[in-house]
Amino acid sequence: MKNRAKYIFPFMLILLIFNSCYKDNGNYDYLSEDEVGVIKIDTINVPDRYALMRSLNPGDTVKMQMNVTYSHKENLRYRWIAYPYPYKAVQSGNAMVYPAADTIATTKDLSWVVNLDPGNWTFKYFVEDTISGQKTFFDFGGYTVINQNGSRTALYLLTEIDGETDIELYSSKLALVWSGDKTYPRYRSQTLGCGLLPGSPEFLGYSSSSGAVYVFTDQNGYRLNKAGLTKLDEFSGMFYNVPTYNPQAFVNINSCDFLINNGKLHVLYKSMSNDGKFSAPISGDYDLFPYLIYQTKNTYSPISGAINADQIVYDTKNNQFRPYYPQSTGVANFKTTVGNAVADVNNMPGTPLAIVDCNGGSTYAIMNVAGIPYLYQLCFYNVVDDGDLSQGNVVSLAGCTDLLKAKNFCSSEAGSAFFYATDKNVYSFSTTSGKTTSNTLYTCEANEEVTYIAQMPSGGFPTAGCVLWIAVWDSAEKDGKIVEFEVDPYGGIARSQWGPMFGSTNPNPYKVGGYGKIKYMLPITSMSF
Repeated sequence: MKNRAKYIFPFMLILLIFNSCYKDNGNYDYLSEDEVGVIKIDTINVPDRYALMRSLNPGDTVKMQMNVTYSHKENLRYRWIAYPYPYKAVQSGNAMVYPAADTIATTKDLSWVVNLDPGNWTFKYFVEDTISGQKTFFDFGGYTVINQNGSRTALYLLTEIDGETDIELYSSKLALVWSGDKTYPRYRSQTLGCGLLPGSPEFLGYSSSSGAVYVFTDQNGYRLNKAGLTKLDEFSGMFYNVPTYNPQAFVNINSCDFLINNGKLHVLYKSMSNDGKFSAPISGDYDLFPYLIYQTKNTYSPISGAINADQIVYDTKNNQFRPYYPQSTGVANFKTTVGNAVADVNNMPGTPLAIVDCNGGSTYAIMNVAGIPYLYQLCFYNVVDDGDLSQGNVVSLAGCTDLLKAKNFCSSEAGSAFFYATDKNVYSFSTTSGKTTSNTLYTCEANEEVTYIAQMPSGGFPTAGCVLWIAVWDSAEKDGKIVEFEVDPYGGIARSQWGPMFGSTNPNPYKVGGYGKIKYMLPITSMSF
């Protein structure tokens, strides 16, 4: 009961705040209950009903038309409120009090310029009859992230313009967590006025721990402030002892930045006093494939004895997966694989074509074994190392068109399908569809070539894994374009499911241009404050 009360009290407080602002001006004593009626808010046919569930930026204008039905609309009053999430009591003198909610509008429909502080906010819409006191409300559900000024959540595009590097953005209503359908061409160079970065783009990364966007070109690496994308430091400033420049992969997990450079692992723990600099190369006799895992630990309900690694890497020199344990000075080994294991993580066959994360914590190792591609299903997430880290059978990918010619792959932990691209086509393969062949998802037009593909990551929101972005370069128009698909993350096929529900009127697929040559795409779904 105590647990329920702590949630009920803040909500009742909001109702009291709303109710105390007004006085009753009469009554309906002369009318029957049927004649008075009931206030109803139509939550199904509200245009763009998810506008207050998407990421918002300071200065954005949010508009929403509400459908309210009632027999005495002339007596209704309205209030739109916002309060921090989670809603907690704060110290005020000697007492703990709940902060007053912010009123952002008192009109039936909303037209609001975002002016709240950065952070997480919950929104509610109240309607009350000033005569009878009858009231109702609409809870928009969950919380909305309001970004810092200059920070945006979107699909970040690393693009090449006249031989140099820019960051451009694409925001999609289909992704739900972003602020609708918007394009931001020349975002860093012109909109923010930061100019182009020297050199051709390689890849980028985002660190919620260190609060930075990392950009790597063929000439230099840069750590940028997430607000305004201004330069914090260059590659030489990221290390005490600067290694030979050859960046290959970056990821932020377990409150730590991981970088593979020249086949070696470098680590940056934000919780440690290291002035924001990466470690020296983690020791060991290894040469790493450009892969870093996105998930290793279940921090909510881990099983007893689960692998406690902060990172899993693949050593091409010794053909094995290897764990990196918290604050260790070297990469370690897994236990000796038992004889009946389907796959041996300590002695993988062939050469990796790709290693991707799929299906709720699975790892797919796509290997070239004597000219035939195979998929090895493994799991390092929330499992005990009992000598068998395989998960499911080895799958032949011989029926996948042009897989050996693929130049990049993508996947999501939200489904069992992975996607791969050649210069002219994008294909998918699902381990759970029962098919042994690939599915052709997109074929380029005459002057197009595929330059990159990316998939919406998992993360709890309904559209997790359901959006696929294909970057193409139109050599005739000199135009970088995005082909956006809504997909089934399990079947790997185009399928409209959430788009129409969330107010997207775009066709499936949808194409938008106006960018430089897109070399890399990274969905950033939340900024840390």
